[in-house]
Amino acid sequence: MKITHVLSAAMLSTVLLPLTPVLAIPLPGVCDVLGNAPIGADTLVSFEPRSSESGVAETASFAPVIQAKVNEVGATFSATSLSGSQTVGNTTVEVDPNAAQVAFDVINSAAGGESPAVPSLAAALGGNDAAQQLAKSMQGLRRSNGAIDPVILTNAVSAYNNYLQDSIASSQITQKPISELDNFIKGLPAGQKVAQVILGKLTEAAR
Repeated sequence: MKITHVLSAAMLSTVLLPLTPVLAIPLPGVCDVLGNAPIGADTLVSFEPRSSESGVAETASFAPVIQAKVNEVGATFSATSLSGSQTVGNTTVEVDPNAAQVAFDVINSAAGGESPAVPSLAAALGGNDAAQQLAKSMQGLRRSNGAIDPVILTNAVSAYNNYLQDSIASSQITQKPISELDNFIKGLPAGQKVAQVILGKLTEAAR
């Protein structure tokens, strides 16, 4: 009798980008393909929230040594450097040059401002609500002085995870044989690849 292996939501949850401590069961081939499991999940110890008297967090910052590492990686970003074959963790990702240019424009645009690159990136991500939220969350990631904004990075990682969860749910991949996962991953939009590279490399630097 042939046995069909079906992916569970718990298994697929290990492919999300961790910026806070998580307990994840490694899934060889799956975690590596999306480039998430190899990235450190211990950055919370280097994350310093600064709260107002009301207890509501207004700003946050990485510890100086972590901020320096993240800034160093962010300084290497350009449309050219983000294009083509990229390595995130133990994973190789192929990034479309046009998607790389649009994403680069988004992360360098002023947070909260109007930028034509944001809807362009949303379209490259698939155009749905989760794609629009992810594109918007990446705006202003790299400040005018070149530093990476830790709050925007944290929010963008969360939006990226939500985007992937939405893609997983809409594809119903958790109900399909594990053999179909590769096609699912390869079929993700070009915008997903460049978002994975940008956010993945920054998260990796924040280990």
